[in-house]
Amino acid sequence: MNTFFTSERSEWRAYLLDHFETDKEIWFVFPPDILRALMEDSTVWQNYQRFSEPYKRIRIAYIEAAEKRPEEYEKRLHNFIDKTREGKLIKGYGGIEKYYSMSTISQTSSVSSETRSC
Repeated sequence: MNTFFTSERSEWRAYLLDHFETDKEIWFVFPPDILRALMEDSTVWQNYQRFSEPYKRIRIAYIEAAEKRPEEYEKRLHNFIDKTREGKLIKGYGGIEKYYSMSTISQTSSVSSETRSC
């Protein structure tokens, strides 16, 4: 996958309109402000580049989803930068574990499988 770097969102929108015929051809655009924040620290940037492409997209999309909530956006961005600096992956997608104990999850799974077999 190619990464497209630009300084302004309007530039990448124009690029996409010029180079792709359908939405299915467009994979993911990494927001320039987030990439700049990652590039500010060479350790963060080096570690980030080692991550898989799907992991990068998921994490960046999660940060960007809070764009209209500045405090949450900053919290997510700084958490990602801190973990990346340490070379650690953020596991899960928001973490069901913080809402349910593992025993509740396994009970729910066994109920679901019993329901399907009936």
